[in-house]
Amino acid sequence: MALGIVVVYLRTRYRRSVAISSMVPGLVNTVLDRLATQRAIGLEGIDDGFLFQPHLRDDVLREVHSLKDREQIWAKVRDYVEQNANVRIVQRESIHGEIGRAWEWIGPVEGLGAHRRPSKKLSYSGPDLQLEPVCRDASSADGLQRPYY
Repeated sequence: MALGIVVVYLRTRYRRSVAISSMVPGLVNTVLDRLATQRAIGLEGIDDGFLFQPHLRDDVLREVHSLKDREQIWAKVRDYVEQNANVRIVQRESIHGEIGRAWEWIGPVEGLGAHRRPSKKLSYSGPDLQLEPVCRDASSADGLQRPYY
């Protein structure tokens, strides 16, 4: 009977782990979308351009009521989001005076720089510039002139 209880417990724990792992990719996408949207709002001057992690966690995981499950899910989401090159982890103060650890989107925002900007560099290649070899008058050891560019 004890073996049966252990098997049922392990099966339940495995199913919970699989369910939590299946939620993570969708939550990561939701978090990244919210960060990009918040950045766009911040660029317009309406609100801060960053989101505090606890506020974002509570907003995204509002349907998960178990604190243990919420922390397990958020730990996995946090690992993925913090490895994203478009997210900056900062200590910020909001316009309301709250100080805390926040995530800030530093990637392109749709409509505001999402497309590649033209380069300001000069290009020295093109149809109007041709490089031709020029022969020196200095003789080399074999008596032939060598071109230089």
